Amino acid sequence: MLGVGALLFDFIMRPLRRLMTGTRAIGEGDLGYRIAAPGSDEFSDLAHEFDRMVGQLQETTVSKDALQASEKRLSETVVDLRHEIAGRERAERERAGLQAELRRSETMAAMGVLVFGVAHEVRNPLFGISSTLDAMDARLKKGGDHHRYMDVLHGEVNRLSKLMGDLLDYG
Repeated sequence: MLGVGALLFDFIMRPLRRLMTGTRAIGEGDLGYRIAAPGSDEFSDLAHEFDRMVGQLQETTVSKDALQASEKRLSETVVDLRHEIAGRERAERERAGLQAELRRSETMAAMGVLVFGVAHEVRNPLFGISSTLDAMDARLKKGGDHHRYMDVLHGEVNRLSKLMGDLLDYG
């Protein structure tokens, strides 16, 4: 009878204990544990399927460390992207400032051309007015009432001529 018990132990209990040990190991997180039961009986088939199932589980299970490492890389990437965005926003503000400055410069240049043209166009008639005043002053008698008006007109023409000269120098 002892022989039957030993045989029963070898064929039933030992494979069951290996399965139980494997189940505990897997339950504790040891996904590398394999039963590896040789043979071609039902227990061997069960052990083989158990090992296959654990292998698939191991392939599809993400470890906590791997997940934390991935999360850390993601956080670092987010920080890098935020720095990149801040840099691009800063560059965009600088570009906008430079464009505004360029527009101001272009406006000032256009104003300079306009001022130059206006000053030139006003200066020519002023020269004619000044010459006419000089001719009138020479023909009219000195000391008359007109002399006082002529002095005012000469003063205004000179003032406008100086203003046009200043504008030409500026433009």
